Amino acid sequence: MKHILIALCLLLGLSTPALARQGLLQDPPKLAITRDLDPGQVKTAIIDGATKAKWQAREVAPGRVEATLDVGNGKHSAKVTIEYDVRSVQIHYLDSFNLKYETVSDGRVFIHPNYNKWTASLAAAIRAQLDQQLPGQVVTTPLAQ
Repeated sequence: MKHILIALCLLLGLSTPALARQGLLQDPPKLAITRDLDPGQVKTAIIDGATKAKWQAREVAPGRVEATLDVGNGKHSAKVTIEYDVRSVQIHYLDSFNLKYETVSDGRVFIHPNYNKWTASLAAAIRAQLDQQLPGQVVTTPLAQ
């Protein structure tokens, strides 16, 4: 009995640090757009917000932006897809490097807890940019020379 108790204590003691370095992956809640913005304004708000939050963002298809955050000169990275229309913006996990991404047998997904903080900051930056857009404002892109 004593040996079983010692083994159990060791097992719990060794697994606790691993659990502390992972948390349940939680993408930010969908951002509702309550103003009358056009798709160009929404895209601009996403890209500007991502840039302000230190993410690299680019449109990969209409209604879809991919953004990457590089932390520690390539030591860690997170990549998300941002789907949008004129009613909402939704951020979803796409890929990561060195963030302890793991899917367990019951389907739950775990990742380093900083991922959730980084994507929450990204969502807040996008929200701030959406709030600065003026309804009906025309967004133009300069022509290449």
